Amino acid sequence: IGRAQYGMWVTGAAWAARHFWEHHLYTDDREFLRLRAWPVFREAALFFFDWLVENPAAGAAAGGPRVA
Repeated sequence: IGRAQYGMWVTGAAWAARHFWEHHLYTDDREFLRLRAWPVFREAALFFFDWLVENPAAGAAAGGPRVA
């Protein structure tokens, strides 16, 4: 909505996943954690894993899009 930079929020999945974790901490609902939260955590982690690129100078992964 509005400008493009408002919709480009790479860490939005982590922010949203945090709400699921807070819900689990408050309720200790393990079924919620298994059925609802875990799939969100998994997809957010997969996204961030894919977002990492090799940093040749450091020999480690760093955040940023892959460039073909």
